[in-house]
Amino acid sequence: MSADSLPEESKQQAPDTENTDLDIRAIFDEIDTNHNGRLEAEELKRGLQRLGLPHDSPAYLDQLLKQYDEDKDGTVDFWDFQHYVMRKERAIRRAFKALDEDDSGAISLIELKHALQESWVPLTDDDAMDMIHLLDRDGDDQINYNEFRHFVYLLPENQISRDNILFSWVDSADWMDGIEYRLSMTPPRAPLQRFLAGGVAGALSRASAAPFERLRTMMMAEPSNRHVWGTLKKMWADGGVQGMFKGNLATMTKVVPQTAVQFAVYDTCKEVMYAQAERAGVPDTEHGTRLTAWQHLMAGCIAGAAATAVTYPLETLRTHMAMGSNNYGTVAKDIIGSHGYSGLYQGFHAGLYSSIISNGLGFSSYEIGVQKYREWNNGRSPSPAQRGFIAGGSALVVMTAIMPMEVITRRLQIQGREGHPHLYAGSWECAKRMVAAEGLTSLYRGSLSSYMKVLPSICVVRFLYEGLMQAWGTGGIHKYRQQSKNDDDSWPSI
Repeated sequence: MSADSLPEESKQQAPDTENTDLDIRAIFDEIDTNHNGRLEAEELKRGLQRLGLPHDSPAYLDQLLKQYDEDKDGTVDFWDFQHYVMRKERAIRRAFKALDEDDSGAISLIELKHALQESWVPLTDDDAMDMIHLLDRDGDDQINYNEFRHFVYLLPENQISRDNILFSWVDSADWMDGIEYRLSMTPPRAPLQRFLAGGVAGALSRASAAPFERLRTMMMAEPSNRHVWGTLKKMWADGGVQGMFKGNLATMTKVVPQTAVQFAVYDTCKEVMYAQAERAGVPDTEHGTRLTAWQHLMAGCIAGAAATAVTYPLETLRTHMAMGSNNYGTVAKDIIGSHGYSGLYQGFHAGLYSSIISNGLGFSSYEIGVQKYREWNNGRSPSPAQRGFIAGGSALVVMTAIMPMEVITRRLQIQGREGHPHLYAGSWECAKRMVAAEGLTSLYRGSLSSYMKVLPSICVVRFLYEGLMQAWGTGGIHKYRQQSKNDDDSWPSI
């Protein structure tokens, strides 16, 4: 069915008017070009291309097919499509009304420009008119509700909000016009969403792994804690269940901002690098990324350095609390009284190096894992749960590589407290004296407890972070363009 044969909807019709089966059927029939009563991958691909949406992204198409298939029978017929539309109709109407400021039943150029200005999107009058023309089916230079929802029905459901729809609209109009300098533009709230998601994910994951964290710290920092069972008994004797979680408040106080900074800085660095690559005309690789492994490594290193600079004093307090101190204020007062404020940064260089290397290797190896998943699954992106397992596997490899630096950092942090005299002038001297006195294996003290803690912790962090990002629609539809792979054999079919 052609666009001209769609039922006309009056510009004065309020968007609260009841949908009719005929309206929804007309949109369904336009997508269903072979009129077999179901939506297929190639039909959706053509519909997406007409609207400037990511038609060359297997992940995007797969997302649409899954959300339409309401009864999960593997096909998308009119009942599935209608049921999905009616379920999302209230959110779509709400987004339309937020843009239609004068309640005329149509979005004018002036209203669209005002919405763009509120969202800090730098578009000229001609750019905004290009957006109007993209959706305008009757040529009156306004967008009525029927034209609006025809576009929104082809968005992932996590993009159905006023701001997400607006940024998707901008992205599609730019894509149609070949304007790439705005395509990686970050919505103003995206960095905050990443920061919050990272903090929440870090807090929940570390709370579940707190006993392993204390066990790991005690075995790394105290030479006498050579065996897991013996150290566990010490922890239990230090207050029972409460003793197992001693130092957890300091851990949470440190982990929430640390994880938040890591994810926010890393993803922001990636966006900046990707935008630069787009402006330079760097082509996508076969499996959908312009960024090299070295760029992912650099972004991870920057994220690790930023997180350590912000949270290292909290890490020092956490280490002292895990060793048996009972009051955070007293610990901080003792450290500052004995060593000055610089005491909060004992072992900072070792911690900084460890964080830079661990985050650089962790994020880059995770990206390699995601890339391999796409190669082995016809271009599809992993789910949040699958991303969690990929991150956990990457973390085990990285943990093995950076374990000696972790142990050295712990030893340097507790120097000067009761029973732990100053023995080391720096990281290198600490490593030499540990190996001479305790053997090479001392550099891997606490490795078992570290593995027990890291695998579930990192899996949960990545799973929660990706789940929140997906639920909030962070990254918009442009993230699908970054993942796209133009390979006809990779398309899902229903």
